[in-house]
Amino acid sequence: GSIAAAALSPDSIGAGDITLNTAALSMTDKGVIDNRSFGVGNAGSINITAHTAFLSGQSDINTNARNAGGGNIALNVRDRLELYDNSQIAAKSSGDKPEDKGGNITISNPQLFVFDKSQILADANSGNGGNLQINAAHFIASYPFEIGEKIVFGETSVGELSQKVGRINASFLWNISPI
Repeated sequence: GSIAAAALSPDSIGAGDITLNTAALSMTDKGVIDNRSFGVGNAGSINITAHTAFLSGQSDINTNARNAGGGNIALNVRDRLELYDNSQIAAKSSGDKPEDKGGNITISNPQLFVFDKSQILADANSGNGGNLQINAAHFIASYPFEIGEKIVFGETSVGELSQKVGRINASFLWNISPI
């Protein structure tokens, strides 16, 4: 299944926002929460508040703007956030102007963040990529994993940044642990 908001007209002023408050978010088998703009306005934002959130089977939470800036994604998860099996959280801009920036991604408050063979991206075609803010008490990841446009931990060196990636700020109470 999917949840979507979109601005389809080329002269549209942007897509609306998606707000979801739930005890448990479970997305499997290519489940999608998507906010897009095909016009000159920015993609709308996605705001999710949950006790737990589980994404697997290539499930996606995305914002994308074809001719403008990407929308922001905010995940406020109290207990567990788990991404598995090529799932993705992405705030992108496909615009061709320098002001067409990627959206920002904020992940707040999970006690446990499990990240296995998935991606978190805040990138842009021409403008700057968005900022990534990740705050979690415990972070467990498989190797390699990708956060940002060129941030790969595992087989490649840590900390390579493309100029299209915005600021990345990750804070964990415990060291990163491999799965």
